[in-house]
Amino acid sequence: MIGVGKHSQPDGPRWWLPALMGLLVVLVGGFGVSRIVSSNAGPTTADGSATASAAPRSSSSASSSPSSSAASSSPTSPAPTTSAGDPQARAALVACVTTSAAAEPLVQAASTGIGHWKTHVQGQTDIESGARSKIDVKVNSWAPTRKAGPGDAAAFDKARREYAAAPGCSPPQTPATGDLGARLSACDAHQRALTAYVDTASAAMADWAAHLTEMGAHADGHVDSVQAQEAWLSRWRAAPTHITPFLAAETALRAAPACTA
Repeated sequence: MIGVGKHSQPDGPRWWLPALMGLLVVLVGGFGVSRIVSSNAGPTTADGSATASAAPRSSSSASSSPSSSAASSSPTSPAPTTSAGDPQARAALVACVTTSAAAEPLVQAASTGIGHWKTHVQGQTDIESGARSKIDVKVNSWAPTRKAGPGDAAAFDKARREYAAAPGCSPPQTPATGDLGARLSACDAHQRALTAYVDTASAAMADWAAHLTEMGAHADGHVDSVQAQEAWLSRWRAAPTHITPFLAAETALRAAPACTA
């Protein structure tokens, strides 16, 4: 039998194999953990240290949250827009204001001219009532008004032609609301009062112009004194028929709302 040394082991199962296998398991396990850690770590810096990794994108970050998607999909209130009727209403308002302005010279001419006609008529009324003498009326009422008469008629005719050329004042096809509607309503009321004023003023001024023509015919010798006096008394009696409505229309126009843009 061969002798063995102090540390020799007998043949048979190797006692060191289990230890070697355990060491291998430890080494392999450590290497795997190291790979996992390094795979989760961010990129390394120049000195080899790992930087913080970016947070992984979740599937929910790629899509909107329920609340945000609902907000984006829900309809928003439309911005206020000008209705189709507004441009027409604004154009109608401009036309009304232009027409109202064109009537101002006519109102001035009518007020002056019919004022002279009233004075002329009142003179005969004062004579009939005995309030004044015929000489007083001739000198202080008839003479100055007769002198101003042709200018009255010319000014009124010119102003009336200019007013007739104005665009007029008519409501828009689509009713307006708000401030624009209120202004159009005021212009409509003003125009109705103005129309009545122009109509009555035209009638009264026609009487004044006719009497001026009659006085001219008498002065030229085409009509004798008796005929002239009869024509005048007839016109004096009929004068209130047109003067009275004019005065009422004048008062109504002053009380009517202004037509402004």
